Order: sequence, then structure tokens, then C-alpha cells
Amino acid sequence: MKNLLIAVLLAFCQVVSAQIKIELPETVADKSFVTSLIKAAEARQKAYTDSLFKVKGDGGTQNPPNDLPRCDRGPVPNDIFNVTTTSAIVLWDGENVFGWDYSIYKGNERVAFGSVKPTSNREPINYAGLAPGEYTLSMQGNTCKSDVYSKSFIIPKPTSDGGGDTGGPGPPPVDKDRRFEFLIGTTGGGFDPNAKHGIAEGRWEDGKYLEGWTDRIEAFKYSWGYGVSGVSLWIHWDVYEPAKGRYETAALQRAIAYCRERKLGLAVVFLAKRKKNDGFLREDQMVTFSNGTILEEGVKGQPNVGVYPGYGCDECNSAMAGAIKDIARQLKTYDRSLYMALGGGHTGELVNHIDVQNGVWYTGDFSADNLSRFQNWVKKRGLAQPGRPPMVEGPGIDWPHPNFNDPLGLEFGRFQTLNIQKHYKSFTDAVKSEYNLPCIYLYAAAANRQLQSTANANLAFIAGSGDGTYGSDGDGVEDHVAKFRVHSVNQGTFPGGYSIVEFDPDDMSHYRYQVKWSTPPYCEANPDYAIWERSMDMLFSRGLWAPHTAMAFCVDEIRGMEPFLKRLWGKWIGKVYVRAKLPVVEVNITDKYRRGEDLLQGINVYDNFTKYADGGLYFWGGVSPFVDGAQPGVDNSKFTGYLDANLPAYGGNVLVDIKTPSGTAYSYTKGQYGRNDQLSVMSHSKLATGATIAVLISEGRLSLDTKVGDVIRSWNKPGLRDITLRQIIGHTSGIPDDQTNEGAKTLEQYVDWLAGRPGFKTPGAQYSYSTVSYQVAARMAEIVTGQPWKEIFNSRIRDKSGMGNAEYNPRGPGPVYGSPENPLAGYGLKCSQNEWSNFAGMLRDGGVFNGTRVLSNQALQILKTKLTGLSNWGCGVILNGAQLISESALGWYTAILPDKWSLVVATQSPYNTTIGPNNGFRELVSQSL
Repeated sequence: MKNLLIAVLLAFCQVVSAQIKIELPETVADKSFVTSLIKAAEARQKAYTDSLFKVKGDGGTQNPPNDLPRCDRGPVPNDIFNVTTTSAIVLWDGENVFGWDYSIYKGNERVAFGSVKPTSNREPINYAGLAPGEYTLSMQGNTCKSDVYSKSFIIPKPTSDGGGDTGGPGPPPVDKDRRFEFLIGTTGGGFDPNAKHGIAEGRWEDGKYLEGWTDRIEAFKYSWGYGVSGVSLWIHWDVYEPAKGRYETAALQRAIAYCRERKLGLAVVFLAKRKKNDGFLREDQMVTFSNGTILEEGVKGQPNVGVYPGYGCDECNSAMAGAIKDIARQLKTYDRSLYMALGGGHTGELVNHIDVQNGVWYTGDFSADNLSRFQNWVKKRGLAQPGRPPMVEGPGIDWPHPNFNDPLGLEFGRFQTLNIQKHYKSFTDAVKSEYNLPCIYLYAAAANRQLQSTANANLAFIAGSGDGTYGSDGDGVEDHVAKFRVHSVNQGTFPGGYSIVEFDPDDMSHYRYQVKWSTPPYCEANPDYAIWERSMDMLFSRGLWAPHTAMAFCVDEIRGMEPFLKRLWGKWIGKVYVRAKLPVVEVNITDKYRRGEDLLQGINVYDNFTKYADGGLYFWGGVSPFVDGAQPGVDNSKFTGYLDANLPAYGGNVLVDIKTPSGTAYSYTKGQYGRNDQLSVMSHSKLATGATIAVLISEGRLSLDTKVGDVIRSWNKPGLRDITLRQIIGHTSGIPDDQTNEGAKTLEQYVDWLAGRPGFKTPGAQYSYSTVSYQVAARMAEIVTGQPWKEIFNSRIRDKSGMGNAEYNPRGPGPVYGSPENPLAGYGLKCSQNEWSNFAGMLRDGGVFNGTRVLSNQALQILKTKLTGLSNWGCGVILNGAQLISESALGWYTAILPDKWSLVVATQSPYNTTIGPNNGFRELVSQSL
């Protein structure tokens, strides 16, 4: 049965403390429990360290004593790696499991067994010599009762068998350059150009000392070192750029020096706040609520009152880019710079603005600039009549929002989402133009009806240009489930991305349950450190990258964290980051969010990641939101004239599409092929393979400098072992282009055969085009993932990019009779013109397809990196200035100008007759668009 974890424990606590009526989820209600409730306030503190209930059930295959307590979670084998005939390493997960038994089965026969007293989440197991083959590992607790959990694994052939690979599936994805972190966040501010270190200091006021951010950072300095690994410094635009083009660079460099001296990482959260009359923003560009009032922070009516630009204001986004770029340039000078994030107004999260005035809630943005842009957008899309958007707001309505039952209200909700995305995309573009630093999207609620107002439910669309997400959801120590909800969504929607949650004093306090739903005053939180430590430990075990403190803990509260942080440092913080593997549940957010429903209803967020999806254009009413990106005045007649004149080169059969982020700009069809016909793309396969390899590199499974001999056993010999992946996909490996064994049944057979062929040249010495070298890259991918190439490609590229029927070397007639188990990774892909156009569009749009991130920014950068000085090849693609180009022996041709347009020519005509017309047409498109 599923473990219930915090949700049930907190529910019990609330019953005891507040007599609140609760409805347990179905996973609880349909099971028999013997509950042991601990009274009143003590129950909350003990909830994470004592067993509040025991679950009935059998004792598993080893039948532990019946009086053992139930294991809180696990032990579950998540992965098995470094497998030999006598040993393996098990990556396992569990809570309060201090011993477990294991059995190894070959079919139904138990062939080995043993016990482990774990000291970490990676434990070796040993067994007598077992023959190569497939086995099953089963585990259960022996210091507590648990279910039996199993996982299959493969014992590989030993070296003496003459081939094979280097072992079973590799360990979970490890980013050797990434560590588990714990940061102090200077929420709302913290950057002070007048301070000694550029970080706000304490001060005396009216005879009382007010603690500053440097006081709090130094309070984390314990006898054994700093309890935090870094600082997340919040910087306001108006503070960093007080006058146009004048940046507080020196102050930021002092903050960097402060962190460098203490060996602390540094992140920056940028907030686009300005002073109302400083000349940066026009009044019509300032965020305005539905009642006509401008969002103002501070003493209203004063010239230095704070205001914010509308998210969709292009002029405003362009204006703030200078400060963002300068901050990125400064962070580039520090090797422990961690990320940049973009905050919003006026609570800090980048969500639609909300305000309460005289007890009535209002929402934005109704500035003249925003409404003007909205009217034009509505006209271009044609889904509603322009006008003032109808709202659901007024007395008694705590989360005002557009009327989603009205076509114009529905469009305004979509427009709010688009504006947030534009604001964030302009930020990530500015950062990446200076420094390839991770960019983080900062949001509030993860799943509740608040999203109707904040307009950020479509997380995949909004944050797709970044590298991770930070959710601030959660209120009170009994609401730590919110932290798991945030992390579940972060990792499910952006696999491999940076996941951040925060804990503020309220999140560690019982205060709100004792004083009617209010947050604790400064230094009166009385933190429940035990519950906090438990939640931190569980989140780290599920792949949380960096929990943050938020708001402001006082110095004494920070000192009280010391023993708890010491244990977390011993186990997690500062250790090499390992991403967790959990099942992923997909949720289409569109209708649920508009109805105000809980997007995570019924999902066990402790044991599942959750992917938010928008149904492609379903969220947008079937029409692309990027109507402002249309290319006006393009003369399509010259495209048609050119293609008509060159039609004989294509044998009379050709399909051509030019697409931009806003849709199809031009199409041309001649001959017998349809856009859904499956055709051989030949060397276009290298681009699909290269994109897949780039994803694996971004996952930490491979690197460009991985040596083939370290992965494929049959290549671990002189002359071959030192060939790198960079050389393999950049055509400088010296691997002969020998295709005579392309009929091999499996990729393993083909690559092992290739290792024995003559004709190898010195690796890295010269450019020598080799189609079959991509077979070697694909085999390396199979070994490090433990998956067949088909599954690797499908899960990482095909299924996310609208390439539903694309397949490498499908069964059936072809150059040889097809065998997907031998993909012919350099030239074996078959797909339709529509499917390939979707893939090309994903690369054009920054690795995002229909709001779903397919390639991370890191993977995109790898794809577009010139691999050697001997050619202009990137990772499976030809680099032509800013353009990405792919060619094919059968005339297929793709050209992509990122963020602008993609061109796809589909035919089955020879390269020598089509390459000239293809290049000429690309030049024509470049000149026209």
C-alpha cells in the first residue's frame, strides 16, 4: 500500500489541536489503521520522529516479528548499478529503516540473499558468482515491517566472454558540477550599495538594534563551518540602476567578495521595481488594478513610491535588460555563482498582481498600455470581440479573476499568462546573452484556486525558457505537504531542472494554529526544528536541489538550527547532487485551473512527480498566442516562383514549410507526397540523434569528453579506447564509414563488429565524415541508460516534440530489412514532414514544443557548440553563423534561425541535384524574413 507520510500525520495533528473536520484521501479511508495519537502540541513535534500509527499487513517474504513498527517508507530499490557477477550497488530510499534484507531471484528461484545495515542511500550487496542474465532484487525492512519492493537488473557478460558492455544500467543521473545546496534568501531586498559588503547590515533605531542580513548570515557560522552553502541576494532594479546606464557594479562585486571569502555560493533574485517618478516608466506602463489604481509600494503619493512595469510591456522589458545583463556579467566573475531568478510584484513571486483595498481584492493588469496591447491581440486571434475584459471580483471574492465563461474573459486570462511568459523570457534572454547561468522561475501557489488570479498555472509554457523553478507555497508547520507539492511539480514539469522550495519562520512554527491564522512576529516563531529537519531530509532524498530560508529568521532562531543542519550537512548539503527517479503523473491544467480546482487532487506528491501540461494549443483556444510575431509584408510569390523554377531538381515531388513562432508563414506542395507520409530522412537522423545525446549530456550520463573505451567494453583497446564522444559526433573520430554490416540485428552486434574493422584513422587528427560513428554514440547511450535506443529517443525527444510515429530503422523494406534494435542512428530515421517540422520548431523555439520543455538550455547550448576546430559541426547539426542546418542524401533540408523561423524541405531526390536549390532557397528565406 502507499505510504501516507506527512499528509496523514498533519491531518491527525489538526484533529487533536483544532478539532477540524477532515476528509482523508481515498488511500487512507479504505485501509484499516490502528492510530496512536499523541496529545496536543507534543504530537506535532513527535509526528516526524515517532510512529503515530501502525498499518496492518503481512510481514513480507522474510516474515519479520509481528511486534516491529511499520517502516515509515521503503526500503525501495530505486536503481542498481556497478553490477558484476559477484556484487552490485543499490540506490535505495526509505525513512527510519535501519536494516533490510534482500533476496535475488532468477525467475522464481531464489539464488542469493543477505542483510544490510545501511549507512547511506547507496549500499553494496554481495553474492556468489552468478551467471550473466536478468535477475530480480527484492528488499524489505528487518528493523521495521514493510512491503516487499523489487527491481529487475542485468548481470553483464564478463570481459572473458569477448564483448558485451560495461555493466548494467548506470547510477541515477549525477551532475558532477552540481551539489545539494541550502541558501539563505534575503527576501524582498538585501542588496545595499551603501553597505560595506553590498549586503544590508544591522542598524540602531530609536535605541533598538535592528538585525540586518549580514547579521543573519554570520549567525549561520557555527563551530564546524557555515550552516548555509550560499546566499540568494534580492536586488531591486531601481537600486541597482538608479540612473539610466549607471549600475551599482562595485557594490555587487563587494557582495561577491564577501561570499568568496566565506566560500558561500551566490544567487541573485531580480525585481523590476522602479520609483514612480524616476523617468524609467510612463504612467500608462505601470501595473494598474481593475479599479484604476496604480500598484504602489510605500507611502502613496510620494515621488519615491515603488511601482512595477506591466509584464508584457516590450519597451519596459527592453529597458530592464541592461541591468540584468550587468548583474550576469558580474556573477560570471565568481565560480560559485548559482543562479539568477526573476521576482515579481509585489509579493516577490513572478505572478499576476493582486491587491486588497478597503477589504476588496483587485487584480491587474489594467494599465492603458496593457489594455491596448490586449485589444490588438484579441483582434488578431479572432476568438472574441475586443472590449474591456469581464472580471469575477467584488466584496467577498478573495481571489478575483477573469470570467472564464465569457470568450473575452477567457482571452484575458490567456493574455495574462502570455505576459508573464514574455517578461520571464526577456529576462532569460538577457542573462544567457552574458553568461550561461541557470535561470529560475519564482512562483507562489502550486495547485490551488489562487492560480485563477495569479495566472501562472501554465508553468511549462511560462518557465520554458529557464532552467528550473522555485515555489514558495506553504503556510505553517502543519502544511509541509505544500513543499512536496511544489517539488513534485517542479521535477515533473521540468525533469532534471533545478528545484527550489522555501521555509520561512511561519513554515517552521505552530504560531498560526495558536493565534488565529496569523504569522508569527519577528523572532517569535519558536521553530519546530525536528519537523523541519525531517521534511528537509525527505525532500533531499527526492532530488530537491536547494531549499531556501525566506522572509527573516532572527539570529537566535538561526543559532537554534545548528544541530539539525549539522546532520543535514553530513548527509546531503554539499554532496554531489543526485536526481531522484519517481513515477510521473501528467495533469492537463487547462480546465481545472479555470474552474478553480486543485490541480494535484488525488496525487500522492510524496511518491510521484507531476507534469503540468496544457494540451498544446488547447490552452490557447487552438490559436498560437504569438500573433505579434507574424511577419508582415512577406512576398510569398517569390518563394513560389523560386520553387517552381527548381521543381525538376526535386523530381517534381517536394514539400516545403516555413514556420515562425506564430505559425506557418509559407507552404508549398508538389507531387506525390503528403505531409503525413513516412519518409526516410537519411542524414537528418544525425540531428535527432545529436539532440538526444545532448539531453543525455545535460542529464549527467555522458559528457563530450567521455571516452568510448570507458563505456563499450569491445572498444577498450589500443587505438580505439581514447576516442571521445566529441570526436564521434563531430566527425573527427577516425572511425571508418563502413556500412557493410548494417543488417546486424542489434546495435550491440553492429558496434562490436565495427570495433574489429580495418581503416581507423588517428582520432582528432582530421575531419572525416562518418555516418556509422553515430551508431557508436547511440550504443554509448544505451549502456549508460540501460535502455534501448528506441526508448531513449522516444522518451526524451519524439514523444515530447510531436513526432508520434517517427522511428529509427522500422521493421519493413528499406536499405536493409528494418530492425529497430539496430537503429542506424546516423541515417535510419523515418518520419513525416509534419513530424519533422514539429521537431524543427521545437529547436527554433528554444527547446520548447507546445509549452513543453524538451531540451534544457544546457542541452541546447551543447547542440549548438562547435565541437572541434576541424569542422563547423555541432552536436548532430551544421553551424552556419546563427543558423542550424541539416542536409540529407535524399534531399531533405532543414534550416533554423533560433527564435525566428524554421525551414523544412522534404523530398526523396538525390543530394547532388537538390543541395544547390536548397541552399539558394535558404538564402532567399533569410533575406525575406
